Amino acid sequence: MDDESRRSLYRDMRDGRPELFVNPEGAPIEILFEPDDVAAAEAATAAMLAEYGLPAEWGQTGVVFMDHVITVLRDAVRMPNGLGTYDRAVNAGNAAGVVVLPRYREQVVLIRHFRHSTREWHLEVPRGFGTPGNDDAECDARREVQEEIGVAAAELEDLGVMYPDTGASGTPVRLFYAELDEEPVTVDEAEGITGIVLVPVAELTVMIADGTLTDGFTIAAFARAQFRGLLSDEAVRRRRERRLDRYDELRAERPRLFVNPADAAYEILFDRAAQLACARDAAGAARESEFADMGVVYEDRFFIALRDTVRFRDGAVRPYFRLIGAVDSPGAAVLPMLSDGRLVLVRRFRHEARDWRWEVPRGFPEPGETGPVTAARELGEELGVNDPHLERLGVYGEDEIYLARFDADRLPERLTDGAVEEGVDEVRVVTADELAGLIVEGRITDEFLLAAYAMLQARRSRNS
Repeated sequence: MDDESRRSLYRDMRDGRPELFVNPEGAPIEILFEPDDVAAAEAATAAMLAEYGLPAEWGQTGVVFMDHVITVLRDAVRMPNGLGTYDRAVNAGNAAGVVVLPRYREQVVLIRHFRHSTREWHLEVPRGFGTPGNDDAECDARREVQEEIGVAAAELEDLGVMYPDTGASGTPVRLFYAELDEEPVTVDEAEGITGIVLVPVAELTVMIADGTLTDGFTIAAFARAQFRGLLSDEAVRRRRERRLDRYDELRAERPRLFVNPADAAYEILFDRAAQLACARDAAGAARESEFADMGVVYEDRFFIALRDTVRFRDGAVRPYFRLIGAVDSPGAAVLPMLSDGRLVLVRRFRHEARDWRWEVPRGFPEPGETGPVTAARELGEELGVNDPHLERLGVYGEDEIYLARFDADRLPERLTDGAVEEGVDEVRVVTADELAGLIVEGRITDEFLLAAYAMLQARRSRNS
């Protein structure tokens, strides 16, 4: 790199990242910016290099190397023993790197990673460069976990900043602790990662002590998490408290789901001490301690999994698991009926059963939707029929069931893209008698289709 390029890039970097060039009061190493001072510092370094028979250009200041990953600066400095130059490296954009210590079921997740710089395999935790221009280190941390071990971090705690090499690098690294709800099973082979190792906390401590684990970032993240109590029994207590706190929030948001009628067969207990005692008692029989946690134990955009603390009629207090919808509105199922009375079924692959099933269009509500809106949307997505005439047939569990009437010529000739995306591969038109025959033969097993048919027949019987 020529002299003008080095200095021009240095000026640009100083303008763009002034925090890298501050001179705190009393700092024993002062960065020099005046041209005469810079020239004197370069001359002093050149003289020192000459004594060792080394090239004088090794003392020239500015940006001496730059690529998409790293920038190497050589500053002119005044030190207690005189003038000279000082090299340092920063990441592109000086974006903080991220290191994430993931934990799954009381075990720390390590990856087996080949590192080019050492030409060796290392056991380490996921980590990576930050994104230039992005100050959201948590976003980078979540990305690294997803990319390197193939699952999302259910919970993420910021462990603060560390500097991996204060003698040569000015870029910080931010440490995180993550809890996983899913077992990591895939690795990013393109990054040189060839395996995942789950290690109990006590075993990892031994691996650090005996030198089996040598990655400094992993050791730092482990130490920070350990000192904060995240890997101890205190971490279990805090996890249980967090889940119960979310349970209390949900109870305030949706109180009807937590009522205790006077004649209830099972009484839900809300006393925190009773909930924690129930978790401790259940932990002895659970494969993993977290399987006995009370409260909100899982949550995504479709479902919320609850483990209630329940007193049964015999006086025993035990956990009781249930699933509720993530949106506080009913889901909807739609029985499509043509104007001639025939019914329309869809054949859909159901992941939970790992099988194909004949059923009716149905789905979860989107935020803010009412039952009829959800029903109309699902019919449009799965059959391509919009603006149908809807009639409410009844309620099945927490969901509403509708009858949709429309003319046969409104059925598309081919499956819609939305239907294919939803796992639908066939549409079939049947008479009510033909559907009854399929039910008797055991070829219809979808509970919503069975409920819709029963409601339709009940309506016809009542009106006849």
